[in-house]
Amino acid sequence: MRDNFQACLKTVFANEGGYVNDPRDPGGATNMGITISTLSQYLGKEVTPDDVKKLTVDVAGAIYRDKYWEPLCCDDLPVGVDLSVFDMGVNSGITRAAKILQGIVDATPDGVIGPKTLAGVSEYCTIHGSSNLVLFYKVARDAFYRSIKGFQYYGTGWLNRSSRVAKESELMILENK
Repeated sequence: MRDNFQACLKTVFANEGGYVNDPRDPGGATNMGITISTLSQYLGKEVTPDDVKKLTVDVAGAIYRDKYWEPLCCDDLPVGVDLSVFDMGVNSGITRAAKILQGIVDATPDGVIGPKTLAGVSEYCTIHGSSNLVLFYKVARDAFYRSIKGFQYYGTGWLNRSSRVAKESELMILENK
């Protein structure tokens, strides 16, 4: 088992930015990508927008590891693929991130990454390579974004993020060879 979490977290933080409270965003108050609801769940109590604003990098990182990285089995994914799946999980939920991956590797799209999905990823990458998986993940991610409400407001940003993550994932793959 290897740990590429910190490198991937750096990309997620760069994509998420700081505090926002956009009335068009159903997530409400958000800081470093952590919504008010996610922070409340993590802390086990209701929090305020001011609490979200005061969120520390350490707490945000702990939330990302516990609620996104680990449930998506990112330590068991190839370098670069881990970033693509993790970032999508942060941006659109872990179930969606898993289903996109499962669709590509021909695993049952149940939204939970387990042994069968990991075996599918391994087989896919052995035959086609991790770079190919990252490319097809980006294509599927972009198609998902185009299909959802809010694309007219956030679509350009989502597609730009998807492109940045795919490029960063490819760099990780090349650096890991």
